[in-house]
Amino acid sequence: GRGDDVVVESQQVSLRCPISMSRIEPGRACKGENCRHMQCMDIASWRSFVATAPPHKREEGGGLACPICSRPIKRVLCDERFDRILREAPPAASSVTVDA
Repeated sequence: GRGDDVVVESQQVSLRCPISMSRIEPGRACKGENCRHMQCMDIASWRSFVATAPPHKREEGGGLACPICSRPIKRVLCDERFDRILREAPPAASSVTVDA
């Protein structure tokens, strides 16, 4: 019927790292290799988080949970699209609207 298909044409994305709450530095945007969201985190904040995380915070299988979607993260990947968004966004912006 009508309205069954939902098409997301654009979405609001935060430029702030969910760990540090600071704006992600260009060249440091990353997310878990199995994450499906656009939101990223700062690789420096992630490394610090991993280094200080207590063992009981680790998911079974050895990965810490993504602070955005809670999927286990064993490996993070740099996100070039998000990095480009960071470089093009106004310096004072904390979020932007991007095409899906």
